[in-house]
Amino acid sequence: MNISTFYNDPNAEEMIVSATISNQSEFDYIFASLILSEYKVYVSAYQNADNTFCFSPNGSGKIILPQGQEAIIMATAYKDDKPYFCLKKITISSELDISLILKETTSEKLKKKIKRNL
Repeated sequence: MNISTFYNDPNAEEMIVSATISNQSEFDYIFASLILSEYKVYVSAYQNADNTFCFSPNGSGKIILPQGQEAIIMATAYKDDKPYFCLKKITISSELDISLILKETTSEKLKKKIKRNL
């Protein structure tokens, strides 16, 4: 399903969803995404100049999403060839600013956690 699907949803509205990763300075690159499993929608994050991550299909910071829907914000990174991961379940509402912290994990634990939550 494409994110444009939400344009016709009566519960959808334009909003800003962002995430701050408290230990982001420890990593060269972080990959973050917003996932709405029920709709099979996945939105990659853009890292802003202030090191926050915004979720929008074009990097504008604004996105149309259905209010009240369950979603997941997920981030991954590598340091010293070890994976780091965080996942947070959220409910979509206007002006979300989510705080996350990446924690060291193993590839196997990472796969299991993703499989369990998606």
